Amino acid sequence: MKLKNIILLLSLIFFAQLISTKVNGQEYMDLLVRIVDEDYEKCLKKSLKYTNKSETRKDPLPYLYASMAYYNMSRDNQYREDFPKAFKQALRYVGKYRRKDKSYAYKEDAVDYIEKLKFVLAEVMENNLLLYQDRPTRAIKKNISLLKKIEKMDPEDKGITLLRGVYEIKNRNRSEGRDLIEEALEYINTLEDVSLFDSLTESQQHYLKKGMIEYALFKNEDEPEESKRILELGKPFFIEENSSILIDNTNDFKKVYKEIFS
Repeated sequence: MKLKNIILLLSLIFFAQLISTKVNGQEYMDLLVRIVDEDYEKCLKKSLKYTNKSETRKDPLPYLYASMAYYNMSRDNQYREDFPKAFKQALRYVGKYRRKDKSYAYKEDAVDYIEKLKFVLAEVMENNLLLYQDRPTRAIKKNISLLKKIEKMDPEDKGITLLRGVYEIKNRNRSEGRDLIEEALEYINTLEDVSLFDSLTESQQHYLKKGMIEYALFKNEDEPEESKRILELGKPFFIEENSSILIDNTNDFKKVYKEIFS
């Protein structure tokens, strides 16, 4: 075979593979278009078809778009009767998406949506603490369940790990709680290198702050020095001037810091 024919053949194979990749699951423009057009029911239907086909069931994006469709439907009253568990399904499918996308190859497609969900759940957890003030154990159990869901959608968030560790101990799951705290602190202790804070998303900063607050309050009675240590570790981020801070409110951290050091 002549050289020019070999080159032509190789080029055709390359473009065939490229087209096949885009069609078979890497882009899913048909799903994106339906999300943009707010055609959530059709987006969901097509997404679920992809998740059931043998050639596309391992692709992450259909699970992400299914979650987006469910989430948007959960916010629209017209879907309430036919999709009463839409929000729970949104959380379920975003967890499936992250399990498929272990390397976070589609971070650009997913990160803004996951950030939104994490802040929605942060508000739900705050509401649980207020709603069950007279039954704190009930609030903790509900929040543990939500934290587990966040861990699935953002396994890199060690603030979540620390927060759940404290809650697990309060829920009498002491062994699991200690393991989670140890895992979280192994990462958080490296934040003495302030540059590592720069890589955190807004929600990761939020949950890091919350985790440090809960851990400091938890440790203050029996191990006050450890309580002070973790607050000192957070001081450069949540009290001092910091150009990398993305969250608006750090007053809760400042309040706890002042109480424990006074």
